[in-house]
Amino acid sequence: MDINNFNQKVDHALRQLQKEALKKRSLVNDTNQKIIDDLLNKTLNGINEVVQKVNSTTDLQEAENLDLIYDKCLATIEHNQKRIVELKERNTDKGLKDFLNSEEVQNAYSAVKDVGVKVYDDLKNYMNKPETQEKINDVKKKTIDYAQKGLDKLRDILKVEK
Repeated sequence: MDINNFNQKVDHALRQLQKEALKKRSLVNDTNQKIIDDLLNKTLNGINEVVQKVNSTTDLQEAENLDLIYDKCLATIEHNQKRIVELKERNTDKGLKDFLNSEEVQNAYSAVKDVGVKVYDDLKNYMNKPETQEKINDVKKKTIDYAQKGLDKLRDILKVEK
């Protein structure tokens, strides 16, 4: 490999990493977006330092050295690209669905549902008791009496003002 080929291959690999990072970045939460940005910046800065060193040092530009350096750069890029993909996979709808379908969540849902049904049944039974219905009817009668007395007072007030 010559220096031009080395530079082109490294540049291509970095562009692929950036492309992948930008694509994945839109699929994750804010915290993981920051992790992706940080990982991408560190990778770009580190690889660019290596490329600058290689371009300025003629001893490193021998074919076998370039091959070895390129392999190390590519391994670093691929490793960090894999880390970015893993961040995406932990923030997918599948993870949320797995959590919602977990036994723990299902047990909690069942417990809440059971309590809700019990409260509803207890309230229904209480409301259907004859003594509860009698109290409700008494309250209705008293409400009508108070409303009638209020209406009578209102009529008296309006007659006086005329």
